[in-house]
Amino acid sequence: MLPKVMRAYHELGYTIDLGNPTRVYSMIVDEKAHKTLNVSGGMTISDAFLFMQIERVFKPESIFIIGNSFGLSTFVLAELFPNAKIDAIDAEIEGINVGMGTQITRQIAAKHFPNVQVTVGFSPQDLAKATTHAPYGLIFVDGMHTNEQMLLDYAGMLPYAAQECVFVFHDVGFAHMLPSWEKITAEAAPLGFCGSTMAYTQLGTCVLARASQPVLDYLGALSSPFVGAYRTGAKSDEEGAYPKRPFFWDMSFSHIESIVRRKFRRIVGLSAK
Repeated sequence: MLPKVMRAYHELGYTIDLGNPTRVYSMIVDEKAHKTLNVSGGMTISDAFLFMQIERVFKPESIFIIGNSFGLSTFVLAELFPNAKIDAIDAEIEGINVGMGTQITRQIAAKHFPNVQVTVGFSPQDLAKATTHAPYGLIFVDGMHTNEQMLLDYAGMLPYAAQECVFVFHDVGFAHMLPSWEKITAEAAPLGFCGSTMAYTQLGTCVLARASQPVLDYLGALSSPFVGAYRTGAKSDEEGAYPKRPFFWDMSFSHIESIVRRKFRRIVGLSAK
């Protein structure tokens, strides 16, 4: 991930586990306690790469983020867009250490990223108090991963969107939110938005943009369709329908091996007794 972001966490005694081969998403590790904090997962390397691509052609004056967790995505965007004002909101309901995530974010922001502020609250009901730098040119939707909530987040942020605006929806493929994505793109088309699915991202990120034609052409060139496990609405196995994947589906081989080894040692230990 970006070096300034990684150093900022390290100064406070935390390491960012960037995912593979241990897991598909990023997590934060307390170096002194030698444990992973119990918070929601962060963006992946492929997500950061997508935002780096967007930054090449689009420079928003302000950015809004739904779902801050421990701040990784917030600070990646702050480093990529240093001149933008960045507001984030988090409900602090996922993980027993999520309050620490907000505290860590505010500590890092105070020292390294003064353009960042975080509000504790729910989307969409608390957006009014969190949207201090509207209208927003870039909106990253990474809150509760349900089809209903994704629709609420989009509708809630639409009044705060700038005339030229890029929405980025995280985990659409991974969390089976293609139905809401299809509804959003249909409703947004008359408003001048164009949708793109970024199938190369690890968690199935989607982009909705209302911008100049060169920006739309650029994003369109990056787009590729979801297939395989992302196609939760497919009608047959041949089309790659996996609506209910087993828990190990998104784990690496090394992670699966470590689980098998622990279970085997447990079984052998019980047999010895």
